[in-house]
Amino acid sequence: MNADDVTAACPPTRRFGVGQPVVISIGHGRWVRGRIICVNYPLQHGKTERLFATRIGPYAPYQVEVYNGSCRFVPTDTDTYIRADYACPTKYRFNVGQYIEFLDQARKWTRGKIVMVHYPLPHPSTSGFAAYQIQTFGLERDLVYITKDSEDCIRFPVDVTKKKKKWNVQPPSRKPEDRPQIPITVRDKIREQEELMRLNRLRKHEELVQQKQRDELDARLRRRELAEETKLLNSQRRTDMLQVRADLHDRNAFLQRNRVRVKKTPDRSKKLDDDTHKTESLRAQAQHYSTLRENEAARIADAERRMEFIELADAILTGD
Repeated sequence: MNADDVTAACPPTRRFGVGQPVVISIGHGRWVRGRIICVNYPLQHGKTERLFATRIGPYAPYQVEVYNGSCRFVPTDTDTYIRADYACPTKYRFNVGQYIEFLDQARKWTRGKIVMVHYPLPHPSTSGFAAYQIQTFGLERDLVYITKDSEDCIRFPVDVTKKKKKWNVQPPSRKPEDRPQIPITVRDKIREQEELMRLNRLRKHEELVQQKQRDELDARLRRRELAEETKLLNSQRRTDMLQVRADLHDRNAFLQRNRVRVKKTPDRSKKLDDDTHKTESLRAQAQHYSTLRENEAARIADAERRMEFIELADAILTGD
């Protein structure tokens, strides 16, 4: 039997027992109060507990039930994570949730909210408690602690400490315009700033949505224009092909007619008695046929150029 088997079979003894009030750390400088409901809690429930079991062993030192009813386990039995709770709420002037003013490091009175009474100091070497843990107002909402519960360090807000006038009878009703204006506190300013930030976020979100819609509309129009250009180019290409075919057909018909005339010319030349007239007629025919050949060669070259242009357009459209 190795050392791990011995530890698993006989868990070590702990500092606290079941039912003892304690304070445990939940991270980021926050502590909560609770009551121990299990010592040497087996880590066998859920993926998170099994993951911790591979690091700290099969048992957690304690399972604690905190004030809101949830249960948490403590990874190690040290003052860094768990301490005994010797709080006496009656000896403190303020309770959790009250709004107060405290003296900060700059010797200025700052407003905040109490989140814990009898707060354990974050450094285990001190092994002591502060009077309060306070959450400041503002965008950062820092957590600070006050060591002493005295008027020099912590007090009620100035506008709250003013005594209200007591009426022996029912106070007279006032119209809304006659009522006194409530002074704007720091909390109201913070709420106003948060509302402005929320409105700015909504406006930016609407602008992004509108910009996205405009981009989609532009892309749709570009695709439609490209499709129309492609359709027009295809129709132009079909028209050019038909024109080339018609030209080729006219050329073949013209050559066929001229070939028939060439066969009949010798018969007409036999009727000429003068040799000179024959020579002039033959020269005129030769010049006429040379002109026809030149025109036909020009027409064929033009048709070839058109075919090359059509093939180039097809290559551009297909992306080859």
